[in-house]
Amino acid sequence: MPIKEVDKLNYTGIAVICPYYIKESNYKVYCEGVEAQTERVKKFESVEKKKGYMKMVCGRYEYAKRCRHAGLIEKIYSFKENEK
Repeated sequence: MPIKEVDKLNYTGIAVICPYYIKESNYKVYCEGVEAQTERVKKFESVEKKKGYMKMVCGRYEYAKRCRHAGLIEKIYSFKENEK
C-alpha cells in the first residue's frame, strides 16, 4: 500500500481518507492507477456531484467497498503481498 497522509484536506474542503487519492480539479478526481506510475481520472458533470462523491466515497473508511477502483487496487496490493 502506498504511503500517504490520510485525512488530507483538499481545496473543496473534503477530508480525504482514501490512500489512492492523488489530487482533484474542478470536475475531476485523480487516483492511483492499477499499473505502476499511472493515474485514473473520474469526471463529474458538476462540482457539486464531485463533492458528493468525495464525501460518500473518498472521505469514508469504507472507500474500498464504495469505490470499485479502490477495491481493485486493494486486491492488487493484497495479491502482491501474498506473492512474497
